[in-house]
Amino acid sequence: MHMAAREEQPQLSGWEWFSARAHGRHAIAWLILLSFLEPIFVPIAPESLMVAMILAGPHYWKKYAAITTIASTLGGIVGYSVGAFLFREFGVFLLTRYGLHQWFHVVQHLLAGNVFFVMLFLMFSPIPDKVFIILAGFLHVPFLPYIAGFFLGRALRFGLVAWLVNRWGIHILNIVRRYFEILAALVIALVLYFLLHAFLFGGIL
Repeated sequence: MHMAAREEQPQLSGWEWFSARAHGRHAIAWLILLSFLEPIFVPIAPESLMVAMILAGPHYWKKYAAITTIASTLGGIVGYSVGAFLFREFGVFLLTRYGLHQWFHVVQHLLAGNVFFVMLFLMFSPIPDKVFIILAGFLHVPFLPYIAGFFLGRALRFGLVAWLVNRWGIHILNIVRRYFEILAALVIALVLYFLLHAFLFGGIL
C-alpha cells in the first residue's frame, strides 16, 4: 500500500513543498507570487503549485489556470520593463564600447518582426524564456505583439496543464514528462524554421 501511494506521487522536484502550500490558507497568494516572479527571475515553474492546488480542489482548475496566467502576464510586463531599464542604463555604453550597433539592429529587426510568434512558441519549449523577456525590453520590440504572444502562450500552456490534470489526474504529468523532450524538439525545430524563413524572406507577421 505504501508502495502504491508512492507511485501515485508526481515526479516533480520539491513536490512536498508545493503540496504543503496547496493545502494552506495562503495557497492563492503563493500562486500569484510565484506566477508573477517566475517570468522575471524565479526558476520554478508555477505549474508545479497550480497542479498541487488542482489536485487539492479539482473544481477550481479554471480559476487556478486564470490566476496563474494573469499573474504571469503581469510578471512578463515587469520583465519587459527591466529589459528596457537595462538598455537605458547600459545599452548605449555596451553598444559603443564593443561596436555592436550593427548586430543590435539585426537582432532587433529579426525579433521585432516576429515577437508574437517567438513568445507564443517559447512557452512550449525548454528554452528559458526569461532571456527573451528581458531581451524584448532591451531591444525595444513592439510591446503589444510581445505581450499578446506572451499572454496567449501562457494561457494555452497553463490551461492545457490544468485541464489535463483535472481530466486524468496526476498520472498525465508523468506521461507528459516522459515525452517532453520529443515535443520540445519539435517545437524548437518549428521556431528555428520560421525564424530562418523570416530572416531570409521577411517577417512572419
